[in-house]
Amino acid sequence: LDLSSYVLGPKDPEAPPIYKLFGVSEHTGTTANSGHYTATVRNSEDGNWYRHNDSAVGTTSGDAAMTGGAYLLFYQRTKGSVRWAGMEK
Repeated sequence: LDLSSYVLGPKDPEAPPIYKLFGVSEHTGTTANSGHYTATVRNSEDGNWYRHNDSAVGTTSGDAAMTGGAYLLFYQRTKGSVRWAGMEK
């Protein structure tokens, strides 16, 4: 996910605003108060995607997580880190 064109002000070339998806929380059911939640996450060590459903865990693909049930998406900056305004280096 490249947000470069949406960032105003100076951009740090050591930490460009480019992010990689590493997790998806999914919901099935009619309301947030009822239904079932699962998660699909990418393992940072082996790069594989895993689907977590209660006590069951199995391999899957990142594309399989992108359904209409995607509830929360989790991203990580691909390079470097940026401090918020006012924070000392």
